[in-house]
Parts: sequence; structure tokens; C-alpha cells
Amino acid sequence: VTYTYDNLANNVNLIALDANGRTGRINRVRITASGADPIIASDGVDYLVVYQDARMGKTVAWSVSPTAEVHSASTLDIRPSYSSYGSLLWTGQKYLLGTTTSGSGQQTAVMTMDRSASTVGNARLIGPGTSPSLAWNGSDALMVWTSGSNSSRNGFELQGALLGEDGTLRSTVATVSTSSNVQLAPVIATGGAYDLAVWTEPGGIYATRITTQGAALDGRGIPIFTATADQSLTSNGVQPMRALFDGTAYLVAWGGYGGVMGQRIDAQTGSPLGTPITLASCATSFDLANDRSSVVLFAVDCSDRHLYAQRVGLTGAVGPKMPISPTGTLTVAPRAAWNGQEWLVAWNHLIPVVSQMQFPVYNSDVYAARLSGSLTLLDTQPIGLALSERDESSPLVASDGRDFLVVWSRRSYDAVAGLYFRRVRSDGSIGATSSPATGPYEADSLVWSGSRYTVAYESTWSYWSHDLFLSHIAGREDETSVPDRVPFSLTELDERSASLVATAAGRVRLVYMRVAPEPQYGGVPRVFLRDDIPEPRRRPARAR
Repeated sequence: VTYTYDNLANNVNLIALDANGRTGRINRVRITASGADPIIASDGVDYLVVYQDARMGKTVAWSVSPTAEVHSASTLDIRPSYSSYGSLLWTGQKYLLGTTTSGSGQQTAVMTMDRSASTVGNARLIGPGTSPSLAWNGSDALMVWTSGSNSSRNGFELQGALLGEDGTLRSTVATVSTSSNVQLAPVIATGGAYDLAVWTEPGGIYATRITTQGAALDGRGIPIFTATADQSLTSNGVQPMRALFDGTAYLVAWGGYGGVMGQRIDAQTGSPLGTPITLASCATSFDLANDRSSVVLFAVDCSDRHLYAQRVGLTGAVGPKMPISPTGTLTVAPRAAWNGQEWLVAWNHLIPVVSQMQFPVYNSDVYAARLSGSLTLLDTQPIGLALSERDESSPLVASDGRDFLVVWSRRSYDAVAGLYFRRVRSDGSIGATSSPATGPYEADSLVWSGSRYTVAYESTWSYWSHDLFLSHIAGREDETSVPDRVPFSLTELDERSASLVATAAGRVRLVYMRVAPEPQYGGVPRVFLRDDIPEPRRRPARAR
């Protein structure tokens, strides 16, 4: 049994094969315009085919002959509805169908059926989970299924139970295997005795100190923030997160639930210093950076969406809010860098797009502005860096100690999609636009390492799997070398969400997330760390 898609409909195809695999009769039946997912089992003579007819919203079973003829059919009473990825087997007397019901929480279920495709009794709910699989040993059936999800506090679990031939439980539900907790949204900070890596899990925010050799010191992780029972950080989100060294301790900041919170961490011991403090009571997105005097918060106010800067002390916000973006503009995703004398702040200006959808659709331009050390705005009008009819998004900013580099992603369905950058000089003038990579890429992180810029970005060809890349951009504007494009992937697995820092030793260190199939992790997203490739040594110029 197969199913094919043609003429805006899916077809279930019953194909009779002989013992040598030669094709006999083919019975093609058009059933629906939305999905089929057939499964099949045999009683030794005939066959049972079960599929989902999405047009009717029902699960259908056929009794099929060896010559691909349908003897009889029935509609299965599986409530609230059938979900695909089921399992079907013959026990010697009856068929057992393992499936997943959908609705308010997915449940694994089992149903008994006879040779004529008729159900025997009602479906039995076994437990929360999806994707059941069945096996028969002559007297009992073992059904195993997956429980948990990306938003589960305890990760994924493989659970199982013994069933009788009528689908009744003959054992308690047992945990066969477990996975690690999901880890997402990593960031890294440097400057203290150790580096600090931070990430989110469904149950909270955690951190660990990292040695210069790349070893994590804090095992399970230092708890920074614990979610309440009705919160799931992977679904409700606490992104963005930021972490930096303020000269005496690390400050970890996170947004979500309307505001921005912060927690100071002892750089030597990893112990939290005091309790979380409020950095902003009403913000949609933010960045955190420090200059020669203190930490500065750059946040978008959730009331009117304007961007402002404000200094941060040991107990929270200090002094007045200093407005940055023009009144009446919708701003998001601020990023800031300090060059030793002044700030450059870049952000997205959202522009409504005419759409037939029920929710707002926006494109975005990239603007920037300079601020003095006292947070006074130096540019009466924002500097337009990327203004187009396309979606110019996710700006990143870094400084070489004099000038600045701004990198952003251009989202487009034509050949101009890709990663772009422009230099902003300390006097506010700007250089030409260049691109280190064209294609569907999303910028993640940008850092100055002492002699060149390093940008981490990910491919977005597929929603399910991303690849990470690094590009190195020359520090001096007069250098004409083309930025390289270094594939980061070591595993050919889904890798994304990189965060970069330049350490005191001159190396670029990054944390990132990838799906981890190793047995100790169980195939869930986890956070990893590695160092960038070393910078090439420059040969001294020969005397002529």
C-alpha cells in the first residue's frame, strides 16, 4: 500500500505483488484532498489497511484481498480524532491498532479490530504521548510510545506497557528510556575569572562557568530563574537573553512577561549575588552593553514602541530614560556597541505591509544613531543603513575601538537575499554595502577579536534543519579582501543560535544549539561550546 499526490488529491494505491516482487493488479482509489498516511498488516491470508481520510475527518479501515480488492470497509470511532504515525499488527485472533488521539493533549490509544475491518469494543486510552509502536510475542503485545515534548520540563521519555490481545493493560506503564532536558537560546559572556554560558530550559534559565580550556564547571547548571508551574520557557519564551561582565560580576538579563529582569553572578564562584532585579518594567526587546562607567540598557518600550537608553546599577535602572528613535516609529531588535568614546545603536524600524491576513505583516529597515558617553543623542536624524522594499532585519553591531560594523539579514525571495554589512565611521558617515554571503541566512552574533570581525549566521533553507557558518571581515576599511565563509558544521545536524565573545586570549569562543542524538542526550536540542578557527598569521613584508 502506498499513497501518492496528484491533481490536488491524495490517493491510496493498493498494489498486488508476487513472491518475486513483480507487480500484479493495482487498485488506485482517490479518497481525499488532504493527507492519507496508510498503515497495513496481514492475518496470513488477507490484509487490513488503515488510513486517515482528512476530508471526512475520520479514520477508515479496509479489509483487502491479496489481489488488491477491497472486501469491506468501516469508519473507526476514535475520539477526539485520529492522528498519523500509528502501528498495526495481527495477534492470531484479532488486529491491534495503536494510534494517537489529538485534542486537549495527545493520548496514545489502542483499538481491537477483526478480519472484516470492524471494530471490537471501544478505543482504550493508554497514556499521554505520540507515535506508538506495537510488537507481538505470541501471548502479549508490547506497545511503546514517546511522551514529553520540546516544552516538557523533563525532556522526552520512551514509555511502554504490555497489552493483551484485546488491548487491555497487563502491566503498569514503565519508562524505557529518557532524554535530557531541552536547552535553547544560548548566550556567552567573558571578562571574569571564567567565561559564563547561559541558556534556557522549559523549567528555567541556567548558567555555567567555562574555563579557558572550554570545560564547564557547574554540572547541572547554576539556576538563574525558575519558571512557575504554568510557565514553559520554550513556548512562552524569555528571549532575548543577554549576559556581560560589568567589571566585578556577570549580569544576566532576560526579557519576557512584559519586562526585563537581571541577575548578577559572582564571576569567581558562580553564586547568584542577591535576588533578580527589574531593569525595565515594560519592554518588548532589548540589548545590554557596558562602557567605561556602567552597564547601559537599550530597550523598546512596550507602550509606544520607542527605543531608549538607560543606565543600570546594582539595584536596577539608574537615572532618566534617554530617547533614541523618533516619536511615532515602531522599533524592535536594538543592538549597541561602544568604541571607547561613543555608542552606536542599530535597530529595526517596522513598516506595515498591505496584507489580506488577519494579523499585521511588517517589513523592516535598519537604522542607527550615535550617542555620547552621557547618552546624549549625537544624530538629529537616524542614519539609514538598509532602506528597501525587502525585509532588512536582525541588525548586529560591533566596534574595533574607533569605527563600527553593522551586519544584518536581508529576507527576500530573490537573488539578493543574504547577509549584508556596512561600516559606520566615528563621525557618523557610512561606507558602502557589502555581502559576505547571499542566500537565505539569518545573522546570529558579531564580535571584534582584535584584528578582524567575526560574524556567525545560520542558513534558513529548511525550518527543520539549520547550518551554522562563520565569516571573518577585515578590520580596516581600506583592506579589500573578500570576507571568507567558513562552514561551522561538524556533525551535519541541526545547528543554530550561535553567540560569540572575544576572550582575553584573543580567541573567539562561541556557544550554540544543536540537536544531540548522543545516547546521554536522547535526540533533543542541547547547548555546546567550541572555539573559532585561529586567525592566520601575517607574514612580515620582505624588504625590496
